[in-house]
Amino acid sequence: MAQALARELIDRLHDLVSAIDWLRGRQTRAAVLSEIRVKLNELPEAPYPEDLWNGKVEQVWDFVLHRYAA
Repeated sequence: MAQALARELIDRLHDLVSAIDWLRGRQTRAAVLSEIRVKLNELPEAPYPEDLWNGKVEQVWDFVLHRYAA
């Protein structure tokens, strides 16, 4: 489940950040962060308490910034 979710998230994020200067657009940045939160929210709650989940959201956001920032 986690691998499929990760693949879906990467594919969706790739679509969102393919726009030129996606970091400059407040709506695009918000859409990327929202997509990260929505997809990670699909993970089972039991192994991911809120503080760990928030940390994972930040890790994915940092990855996206480093991977897709032009």
